[in-house]
Amino acid sequence: MNKEKLLNNLAFSIGVITIVFIAIFRNNIFIEGIIAGIGALLYGICIMFNKNTSGYLFFSIGVSLSLALGLYNYKVLDKEEALTFMICMSVFLLMLVTLIFMYINKKSLFKVYSKCVEGEVVNLVKNPNTNKEYYQVIYHYSIDGSMYTVGAPEFINKHVPNIGDKQNIYVDANDPSNVYFDKSKKEKIYNVSFCVGLMLVSLIIVISLFI
Repeated sequence: MNKEKLLNNLAFSIGVITIVFIAIFRNNIFIEGIIAGIGALLYGICIMFNKNTSGYLFFSIGVSLSLALGLYNYKVLDKEEALTFMICMSVFLLMLVTLIFMYINKKSLFKVYSKCVEGEVVNLVKNPNTNKEYYQVIYHYSIDGSMYTVGAPEFINKHVPNIGDKQNIYVDANDPSNVYFDKSKKEKIYNVSFCVGLMLVSLIIVISLFI
């Protein structure tokens, strides 16, 4: 059994067991909530490592729900504060896990796409399915004297390059036609700034609940 199938089966089993235990303890809201939180946490871990980004959300909600219920049960926070804590902690953890897996996934990608070459923009192909200005960028690049043409995997309408612009393209050393396009510096800065900004706001709100 391969890793993907094993994780899928494990995630399914966790989901079924969680639902069964929730049904058993349906008359005890606290225990029911804790079971739901732990189940969501474990389910999220399984599908995260199966490269399913929805796992980030399940993991974040699972941890924050369990913590919020514990704080409410021990009267550290009232009901409204516990709800605020859960929401803000979920956002904080979601952004944190997203940043961590962005870094891990990038390292894994660069092990495969280990060769960096300079690609030149030779064409901009407009998306025929929309009237908006979305373009697929077409590049030429050379490896060992052979020329290759490749299109970026997505249509874009922001930061569209000009014909003749250069960009680094990461190539599979075992297959020169298999390439990976890293995000531009502007996109990286925006994504990281967005995640860090939400984390800071969420953390400030969480801290204010205990002051």
